[in-house]
Amino acid sequence: MKTKVFLLSVAVLFITIVPVTYSQKKTNFLSFDYYSQESGLPNNQIQCIYQDRKGWIWLGTSQGISRFDGYRFENFINNPDDTANLSGNLVRVIFEDRKGNLLVGTENGGLNVFDREKERFLHPYGNNPEFKSRDVSVNTIAESTNGDLYIGTDQNILVIDTAGILKPVKPLTNQYPESFSGTFVRALQFDNRGNLWIGTNNGLFLYYPDRNLIEPVSLPLFNEQSREIYELFKDTDGSIWIGTYSNGIFITFILSRSQFN
Repeated sequence: MKTKVFLLSVAVLFITIVPVTYSQKKTNFLSFDYYSQESGLPNNQIQCIYQDRKGWIWLGTSQGISRFDGYRFENFINNPDDTANLSGNLVRVIFEDRKGNLLVGTENGGLNVFDREKERFLHPYGNNPEFKSRDVSVNTIAESTNGDLYIGTDQNILVIDTAGILKPVKPLTNQYPESFSGTFVRALQFDNRGNLWIGTNNGLFLYYPDRNLIEPVSLPLFNEQSREIYELFKDTDGSIWIGTYSNGIFITFILSRSQFN
């Protein structure tokens, strides 16, 4: 049985802000600061941005991660000869859990945990079978209400329980006959009921942790529209925003809270 999502609204994401001049005398009131490698960034391609509870701004780039204090950038770059540094070059996700641990997912480098006291990166699961291959990429991280950490990779979903044990998520298949392993996971988002929404390169799925069940979610896609889900976001109202990509634009489906609450 497939979950159906009703299309409430469609919008274009990442709209470029263009200065609007109402007359020749009026000018753009917006002010921007520009930062680049010349300012201290390790790379000009920013993949993700995160502000931790201490107020630091972390910027994941294609060549390492940078911490910004409002004045200068402190960079942490991958060094194959240094085991206390970032395990990959391209940073896909930055996430802080409820305990204050800062987790960094890298492409072809797995999971990193930042040691704030010693200013270095740890790799507590480097010897785990799921991360032994350097080809594994960590793309997204989400935390459940009970503190379990779900990690979306290019091959599967992993979970780190509150005891710190990492294992793959292997949902029951009585409602979804195809195996979920080998799926490229791009985005994870918990809803207000504790269910996990999963955005992949082959559509949207809904996982019920309490029952260990997974099912595909039917979106009102057009024939030419890609099934890849690039972004999942829960707003303050509890609604889930689902971002896909089609014909050069990002399309958003809004799943109203009333549909699953």
